[in-house]
Amino acid sequence: MKPLPETADLIVIGAGAAGLAAAARARSLGLDTLLLEAGPRIGGRCHTDMDSLGLPWDRGAHWMHQALSNPFVQHARARGRAWSDSPRKVRHWLAAEGRWATPAEQQEIDAYVESCYAAVEAAATAGREASLGEVMPPHPRWRAYAEGWLQAMNGGEVEEISIQDYVRFEEDGANWPLQDGYGNLLAELHRDTAVELDTPAERIAWSAQGVTVTTSRGQVTAERAILALPTPVLLRDGLFEPALPPAKRAAAAALPLGRHEKLALRFDEAALPEEPHWYFHRVGPERAALNGIIRPFGRPMILLHMGGSLLRHWQTPTPADTLEPVLDLLEAILQRPLRPHMQGWSATNWGDDPRFGGSYSSALPGHAAARHELAEPLGGRLFFAGEACNIPAFGTVHGAHASGIAAAEAVAQAAGVPVSPSPA
Repeated sequence: MKPLPETADLIVIGAGAAGLAAAARARSLGLDTLLLEAGPRIGGRCHTDMDSLGLPWDRGAHWMHQALSNPFVQHARARGRAWSDSPRKVRHWLAAEGRWATPAEQQEIDAYVESCYAAVEAAATAGREASLGEVMPPHPRWRAYAEGWLQAMNGGEVEEISIQDYVRFEEDGANWPLQDGYGNLLAELHRDTAVELDTPAERIAWSAQGVTVTTSRGQVTAERAILALPTPVLLRDGLFEPALPPAKRAAAAALPLGRHEKLALRFDEAALPEEPHWYFHRVGPERAALNGIIRPFGRPMILLHMGGSLLRHWQTPTPADTLEPVLDLLEAILQRPLRPHMQGWSATNWGDDPRFGGSYSSALPGHAAARHELAEPLGGRLFFAGEACNIPAFGTVHGAHASGIAAAEAVAQAAGVPVSPSPA
């Protein structure tokens, strides 16, 4: 590797969606910008795996959320990428009874989940600061399933999610998966965004005079830095000198990343039903979040989304350990043997990866203001970006992207650089 430059106008740390957007925007404004990434690739929690199964699948971000206003839809269209905007075909598997829900039960489930949404909205509008779990109405059959579903959507457990934070997400009902992967689209968009890979920041020293970042490849000094890092990484002991102020650390701690993992399985063509791209949810008497996609985009795969509650219920220490119980479940659901037809499998482990520490952020009850606090610059030297900093689109790629652009423009303004209108 070539040596790092000794100085720059700006150092951006983290080449996920936020850091990539921040670096690209800062350079477009004329700032000499160095982008550092601890890992061997760009994209962060938005990564399409092309290798493990020989077919593309998103290990992290999967849907273009808020698709009616999401700028990545336009980027996908401009690049000829295909996506699905069809309504989801969802079936509910009643695990304790070993059968699919009847149409009447399906209506009951849908109605109860809608009542949960309505109760949360009403409580938040009334000014309550509580957790999702505190305001969800009871139900003798479907409460545990709804808890797991909300956990899957939000990452955290329902007792750990602020309703005031939850209702600020601007849902538009349009969530569209990309045929060739969200990570591939992000990587293509930033094909020309220069980044120093395998270069973790070991120490970030900051003061009124500037910022010095120490890496295994040497030190770099800059006027300012943008930290596009997951909240658990911001809390790492010894990373900052001096340590971040208590209010900033408290904000990061109040925005933990929940556990949401995936297990992808590939089969031979004859193994699965022919119907493409249909969804199922596991419904049981316990909270154990699991939903899946059968034949995504017609491919001979099953892609499973698993919450931390499922790992605990099955007593599986890691997502990879769910393979056998997952196959048992899938064989029961599809009523056919699958093990002889399996050609490969792969599991994520975001929760145990020290570069991330989880999947996406939720504000703890009583801490809905934490996103504001996290996004505030420090001393005109440290700026912050990432999905956890974005209020209307937290937990999303385009939310992280927007926060990166905003941070770069804030840096430019602090440096006295004119800020031209921003591209999407």
